[in-house]
Amino acid sequence: MNNIIRFEEQMQMAKAFKESGLFPDLKSEAQAIVKIQAGKELGIEPFASIQGVNIVLGKPVMSANLQAGLIKKSGKYNYKMLEHNEQVCKLEFYEKWGDTWQVLGSSEFTIKEAQQAGLAHKDNWKKHAKNMLFARAMSNGAKWYCADVFITGTYNESDEFESAPVVQVDNTGLDAIKAKVQEQSKPVIIEAEVVELKPALSEEEMKDWEMLLANAVDMEALNKLRDIIKNELKPSDEQFSTLKKLFLKRQKELKNG
Repeated sequence: MNNIIRFEEQMQMAKAFKESGLFPDLKSEAQAIVKIQAGKELGIEPFASIQGVNIVLGKPVMSANLQAGLIKKSGKYNYKMLEHNEQVCKLEFYEKWGDTWQVLGSSEFTIKEAQQAGLAHKDNWKKHAKNMLFARAMSNGAKWYCADVFITGTYNESDEFESAPVVQVDNTGLDAIKAKVQEQSKPVIIEAEVVELKPALSEEEMKDWEMLLANAVDMEALNKLRDIIKNELKPSDEQFSTLKKLFLKRQKELKNG
């Protein structure tokens, strides 16, 4: 698959993923776009990005399973499980030098450390301690020894995402969604007066849209966001003013190169 995904295609897929109802943690199409974009920069296909990239405190971070896969896929790094049970997970990390693998170091996380960090009382730690220990050991090792593999952040505090079940998405209807997006993507001047902007967006939704505007990769993507804000979103007057300012700021940045 071509890793360069057009923004229109991202919108199409984001709508499908959100409307499928198969991803309980996916609260908006904007979050889906952030996940897809973060994955694209790492050469990850959209479905894997939706499953493995999570939005934590407004930032995209990768699950431990996705980190593990990228490390092995890199060809430069690898890891080996030295010990893994309900009490401890210990991983050893390697870097390839020529034809040989050199030990970089190890990453270990124990249930005692989880208790000291105030994690062990969480439901996922109680029910899936083995998985949680692996997640912590992997994220630390990835950060310490394989940082150049990752552009976006690595898993750390979002423990609740690690035990989310893997489900398949039915792609039926993607063409219809794409047609709808194309139909609605008509030039709109964001400076035009907006009427009846209720109910307001939630704080989390605002953060998502602020992030999207601030990181629009080109004018095409920025104008698509403008159209959606104008035609589909229902922000308050204050929220619309904030989004408008971000739009104009990013527009100026892109025009100035």
